[in-house]
Amino acid sequence: MESMLFFRAVGYREVVAGLARLGLSRRSGVVVHASLSAFGQVQGGARTVVQALLDTVGTLIMPAFTYETITWTEGRRASGTAGFHSGLPVSREIGRIPEVFRREFAPLRTSHPVLSFVVAGTGASELAAVQSLERPYGPIEKLAEHGGEVLLLGVDHRSNSTIHLGEQLAGRMILVRSARLASGQVVSFPFPNCSAAFGRLAWELRGARRVKVGRAQVQAVAMSQVLAATQHLLALHPTALLCRSPSCRCQTVRRWVQRRPLAAGLAAGAPSEKGA
Repeated sequence: MESMLFFRAVGYREVVAGLARLGLSRRSGVVVHASLSAFGQVQGGARTVVQALLDTVGTLIMPAFTYETITWTEGRRASGTAGFHSGLPVSREIGRIPEVFRREFAPLRTSHPVLSFVVAGTGASELAAVQSLERPYGPIEKLAEHGGEVLLLGVDHRSNSTIHLGEQLAGRMILVRSARLASGQVVSFPFPNCSAAFGRLAWELRGARRVKVGRAQVQAVAMSQVLAATQHLLALHPTALLCRSPSCRCQTVRRWVQRRPLAAGLAAGAPSEKGA
């Protein structure tokens, strides 16, 4: 049994070697989703993983989402929310690695009140500048245009934000949330659907390159492939990426899909959960 096996600590060289085996180099731009614990023990912790990424690829993006700034969710007001500012820690659900990247390596951080990204390397300023309330996934959309890749470190496609962009490009209904800025102002913006069913894209993306680093499965796949696979699957099965939990916002989207063909999201008059 795996629990009885001995795994030595993963070091910087092992992480760099794994990234190299995936074909990543200084010419690569990646959006990274990661779980530190998936590696087992890492010498130097999250800092080692971030340094290996920065020393290997040319452009690095990670989500730095801050869910505690949301003021309205699931049809009700949220209390005790914080206003977004650039020094706000990354939500724990996103993982230790993005927070260490934000805090210790001082990358650029976009200013979206919930869905911010931290960006470093070639073209970082250009990538950060394209995000807006209306285009929360602007940075990864721009990276995709430049041949970027999704890099999953010990996580699967349920953590893959590029699929959310694919949903948006496919015309999937996008719900609305509100969040508080540092000034106290509350703003509204499109918010992604649940990702619990995103594992259904694994077959479509079975050509992803994979290696093992410590205990973690690490995989890389072109963002263009993720976007194409998402749009193709939704064209065939419009509810394929919606979970079945009765309390999830996916059911609001499911009802909308069943009433309408895929259209242009908010531009097509998709209701928020308040009006669904």
